[in-house]
Amino acid sequence: MFSDRDDGSAVVSHIPISPFVPLQHNKVDVTTLNRLANFGMRFAREHGWCSCNPARATLHQAEGASGGQLPIVDDVTVFFAGVELELAEAVPTFDKQGTAASLFFSAQFWVSYVGTSSYGVHGKIYKYKAGEENDRALLGTFNLVVVSVSSVTRRPVAIPVPHGETMRALLEKNKTASSLPRLQRIDVKQLVEHSDLVAARSQEEFQCSIPTHPINVSQKVMHYREFQLRETDIDFNRHVNQVAAIQMIINTFRSAVADDTTVFPQLLDDGVDTLESDLLIRRFRIDYVKEIPADHAALAVMLFFQDDALIFSK
Repeated sequence: MFSDRDDGSAVVSHIPISPFVPLQHNKVDVTTLNRLANFGMRFAREHGWCSCNPARATLHQAEGASGGQLPIVDDVTVFFAGVELELAEAVPTFDKQGTAASLFFSAQFWVSYVGTSSYGVHGKIYKYKAGEENDRALLGTFNLVVVSVSSVTRRPVAIPVPHGETMRALLEKNKTASSLPRLQRIDVKQLVEHSDLVAARSQEEFQCSIPTHPINVSQKVMHYREFQLRETDIDFNRHVNQVAAIQMIINTFRSAVADDTTVFPQLLDDGVDTLESDLLIRRFRIDYVKEIPADHAALAVMLFFQDDALIFSK
């Protein structure tokens, strides 16, 4: 179900959650939130939200169903430069119950800002039982930065005028738009320097302790894993696609929690299967840095703690 609101937002609802949960444990995690948000936003756009020509959006649905593809009308393409997901519940629930088929979600999306070559979207995702939509609870939030680029030069370009005008019109409808969360870019240089620092330290150079799970032995605070890239992992923009990247990071975290030479197993309570360890991840950020060179065959994931104060004592 789709509707648009007077404040320029879009609302989708009456969509079951269970098809979007991981098969490993059938529970809602950050990847579920990502899939729900993307599905909801795509559903809204297919029904004309953010479209400079709603009639054309309807036509595209018909063409897509009958012809299988749509013509490219210009050389401008878009990509998700930044994504942030955060589950509303700070602490996960480890139990044997999966996601019931009667659990549904609704989502509301706002344009949070419009720049020269980029715009932002803020979304709230809610959950509710069938027939109880008025008794919904916040499942999580979603923030997105979309950038327009030239498919020829691979450089950012201005948002096409009709589309930009439509986005700004939606933004102007929302009197509280300035208070909407905006995704800030990650300080990549600082993170790279930090990861180099962590990687350079040997196991004997520090004692590691997590406040809630104190330990007395030296353990590594970094976990590293490589993944071979397949053609399907890279999209037409020459980026490792978001779904593949998230899954590689989640799989790295699961393997880290199973690695007794690191501190990561201390994060998981006794008796909880490592396949459920992704439920510990309550907030997730992705920031685009640059394209993947055509001769690169692997993606490396390095996990480390960002706050030195929690893990290092000299």
